[in-house]
Amino acid sequence: CILWSFGGNLLDESKVGFEKFMRSIFSESDTALLPEGSLWDYRINTAAKNWEKWAAIHPQFDYNPNIAYFDLLVPTLDTTKYGYVAEMLFRDQYPVLYTGETGVGKSVLARDILKKLMKENVIPIFVNFSAQSESIRTQEIIESRLERRKKTLLGAPINKKIIIFVDDVNMPKLDVYGSQPPIELLR
Repeated sequence: CILWSFGGNLLDESKVGFEKFMRSIFSESDTALLPEGSLWDYRINTAAKNWEKWAAIHPQFDYNPNIAYFDLLVPTLDTTKYGYVAEMLFRDQYPVLYTGETGVGKSVLARDILKKLMKENVIPIFVNFSAQSESIRTQEIIESRLERRKKTLLGAPINKKIIIFVDDVNMPKLDVYGSQPPIELLR
């Protein structure tokens, strides 16, 4: 948990130093038996109560020619790791923010996770921001998927959960006050 909560967003060159720091903290513990090799290559299997390589849960890729190129997700060890952590956070209703370079697959991975969660009574709301995004349109997109509970109260349909996925959250242009109204609405 500590490895991913503090080190999950580190650049690769910083992960080595962070791992050394983690090992130094836990080397003094009698109960923390760390695996050989890189900690980033393992997860804790809570059912078996042991360290397990990510490769053990890495899915096989089956090509489907009917899936559009930009929706195609070829599972790698990294997508397995980041997808697993995000799924755990989503299930426990924590927010998730993917950061990274353009075109590395953040949106495709998030959409893939949300498709899986739809089977568990989750309704995803997809909001794509651009420089032209306006708060009123963002509000309309979100409210269109909610049910009216009372005159002034909206919520997820009964026995469902809503997850709002915002793509390109940095894109809305600044207004005259230096704020980004669509992002302010989400707050």
